[in-house]
Amino acid sequence: EISSDCEVHTFDPMRAGTWKTPPHVQYHAATLGMEPPAKSLADLVKDLGHVGRKIDLFKIDCEGCEWETYRSWLGSGVDIRQILVELHWTSFDQVNPEK
Repeated sequence: EISSDCEVHTFDPMRAGTWKTPPHVQYHAATLGMEPPAKSLADLVKDLGHVGRKIDLFKIDCEGCEWETYRSWLGSGVDIRQILVELHWTSFDQVNPEK
């Protein structure tokens, strides 16, 4: 059981209603990224009025945006306690940049 004090937010570029989410999950049709129409994590935090709050668990699987956005996560206006990220590589150079 999830505490009533816990907020769960999910962000996906698909319009609301595309995915079935549990009643305690707040769905946001938004894309994480650094170039419009995507929004940075700082912009999403500001839009939600969450500046200065804590994120106990930040889990991200953004199909490649992690490489352009990871530096901005820590300067997003919230205190992130744990980060879980699924990494996606688009080329061998991202895995072995020295080669």
